[in-house]
Amino acid sequence: MQQSLNSTPIGNENFDSLGGEFYQYSGFELAGATNSNAGLSSLPSGCVVTPLPGPPATVATGTGVLLDGGTITLTGPGGSGLSGVTIPEKKNAYELNFSGAGATINGNFVPGTYTLAGSGGKDVGPFNVSINVPTILTVTNMPSSVTRSAGLTLNWTGGNSSDPVLIRGDATNLVNGVQTGATFACLTTAGAGSFTVPASILNQLPPVSSAAITAGTAVGGINVVWYVGTFPVLGSACSAPLTAGGSTNSTLGAGDTTVAVVPFQ
Repeated sequence: MQQSLNSTPIGNENFDSLGGEFYQYSGFELAGATNSNAGLSSLPSGCVVTPLPGPPATVATGTGVLLDGGTITLTGPGGSGLSGVTIPEKKNAYELNFSGAGATINGNFVPGTYTLAGSGGKDVGPFNVSINVPTILTVTNMPSSVTRSAGLTLNWTGGNSSDPVLIRGDATNLVNGVQTGATFACLTTAGAGSFTVPASILNQLPPVSSAAITAGTAVGGINVVWYVGTFPVLGSACSAPLTAGGSTNSTLGAGDTTVAVVPFQ
């Protein structure tokens, strides 16, 4: 479950959504299955910079098979406008947009307890799982531009004190048809309330102008991503019974992403 706040030169946009799947992997596929939190949890408590384009990588992949979980409904706290809402399903993938562009219902991502209830399907049996969302993390000073030599301090409120907060920045220019530049990632916690990306990190990114961003020949952006939970489990660990026996190893997660399109000077 995710809230996205996007600040662009033409205005601000807000999107609230929920999506998920149950995957089954063979023993062979499991070694190559993607763990979306693995890269995040391996970050040091600080910052790393990655040049773009990076060296080519060969990665084993685990495709998996999507399982039928039956009808799944979402119920949120008072003020969310979500009470027994059926999550649309397509080919065993579940997705619901409940605020912003593309929303099919009028809902809100607010603090409180959210519950998923599954009726049971061909592969996954009935289940009922919940997650408690604290005061939603709010960035109070997202920049409109970044001066690399000055460093960048971001401040926020909300979240549980131990919740991970990932700060990312991208600065690339289109050169001979290839995006070249660099991206940085910094990891901290919600309880810190503030983080300064040092000039030594930002100076490893190239300058990116507003004109180039508008023309579509450059990318410049800052992302602040908040996750409910702690490593290695982000969100609430939960399980659902499998009709063939055993149970799933699943997580119900929540968080917020605040995005600003910015030039780097």
